[in-house]
Amino acid sequence: MRTTFGSPIFKDNVPAQDAIIVERIKRPAAIAVGKTNTPEFGAGSQTFNPVFGATRNPYDLTRTCGGSSGGAAVSLACGMVPIADGSDSGGSLRNPAAFCSVTGFRVAPGRVPTTARANAWSTLSVSGPMARTAADAALLLSVIAGPDPRCPISITEPGATFAGNLDRGFKGVRVAWFKNLGGLPFDTRILRP
Repeated sequence: MRTTFGSPIFKDNVPAQDAIIVERIKRPAAIAVGKTNTPEFGAGSQTFNPVFGATRNPYDLTRTCGGSSGGAAVSLACGMVPIADGSDSGGSLRNPAAFCSVTGFRVAPGRVPTTARANAWSTLSVSGPMARTAADAALLLSVIAGPDPRCPISITEPGATFAGNLDRGFKGVRVAWFKNLGGLPFDTRILRP
């Protein structure tokens, strides 16, 4: 499947092998239907590139869908796919999900293994699930998570851990909240109790 990284340099690139995450998605007979748009090399919090242009917010075409997994979030919001995966270095699963009213989940480094490369020990970027619901994101996570010897930081806990029932009571659960993230602006609706 053509993998351009949103760059003219790779506009005709077809990888010789699947990434671990793709292997795992295909294993239970899932069908990979395509790749979604991303900023060039996944760098940025908007989703546009010189190969495919801009992906817009499905609810307001004058606004961004976020990035870098904006194409995945829009595909979910429009009902084009039931689940999707993305990557996150600084919000790239979470921002597009929030902008497009879907679920994106940044996992711990090593939870979803990646093939060892020059930066095999890096903990900045992770791959993770996106879906229209938390239950669907957990289902995908149950498939893509788990140890792999090709990833030196992979977490040994099996992905099946995430296949259980998500219904539970939260009475007494403590949640950490960083009210202003060092002065970053928040929508007032989020800050209201």
